[in-house]
Parts: sequence; C-alpha cells; structure tokens
Amino acid sequence: MVEFEFTIRPLEQRDTDRVRNIFVAGHAALFRPGDSPEVQRLVTERIEKSLQEDMRDPFAYYRSGSRRMFWVAETDGGVIATGAMEPWQDDDGVGRLRRVSVAGEYRRRGVAWRMMDCIEKWAIESGYRAIRLDTADRFEEAVAMYRARGYGLVERTPRLRADSLTFEKLMAPGQEYA
Repeated sequence: MVEFEFTIRPLEQRDTDRVRNIFVAGHAALFRPGDSPEVQRLVTERIEKSLQEDMRDPFAYYRSGSRRMFWVAETDGGVIATGAMEPWQDDDGVGRLRRVSVAGEYRRRGVAWRMMDCIEKWAIESGYRAIRLDTADRFEEAVAMYRARGYGLVERTPRLRADSLTFEKLMAPGQEYA
C-alpha cells in the first residue's frame, strides 16, 4: 500500500536530530487521556533515559560494531522512519529489534513493513538465529504488525496501565510460532 517513493539506508550522523524527534513523537503516543501522573512520569523517564543512552548519539552507538545497525527510511530528502538492531543482552546469537518508529503522517502506508524486511534480511546475513523485541501493549498497531510477521509472544510483564510484551521470531527457515 505504498503510494510514494522512499528508500531505506544506514543511519548517517546528519540524521541524528530527525531520528530523535521521530523517537520522541512515537513514544509520546504512550500517553493516554486520564493517565495518572505516575504513568506520565514513568513514560517521560523512559524517553529521557533513552535520550541519554543509545539515542544520545545513535550513529556512534549503532554504527560502532559489526553486530549493531541503525537504518532510516527517507523520502524527498527527509527521514520518515527508523529501525535498529543490536545483540540481545548476553546472547550474541539473538538480535534485539529496537527503535522501529514511523513519523505520524507516514504510518499505515507500508513503511514499517519494508523497514522490517530490511532489518530481518540483515539479521539473517549477520548470523542472528532469532530476533526479539520489547514493546508496550499500548502500541496496538505495532503489536499487530509483529504478529503478522511471525513474531510470537514469549513474555508479558504487567506494568502500570501498559503491559510490557516481549516477542521473538526464529530466523531459521521453517521455524515458526503457532
């Protein structure tokens, strides 16, 4: 359903500000009318923590090793989406999918699907045997996309007003979740 042209390419240093803006806007979608001050504080802290960690300088963080990568989708010279991969915690054979986010006006137009195609292809070529990701159940459209792509729920952790979900997809041919 892509009705415009865009390309997916590796992150460049010049993309940093736009990448951060897309990240913050995507996570701001976690806020819901009626959220308690505690929920608002927790979401804000999560955003701020990320901006001090990998999103402080995503180019340096994700492009510093052979097992990490960050991509952007670009149209008309502007970044419209992001996606990243790094090793999952202590397991170098499992990739951690991160930072998949699409600018609001480009959502539901196939951008995230193509970004996932790119990331999964790279993961297989890089020797990852599986991909895991964490998300919140409030990101309903993202959860639906991950399920449609064959990711299975492996853990649900109750949180204030938004459960944390961990999904996994095996990269070996023929291994799928039921």
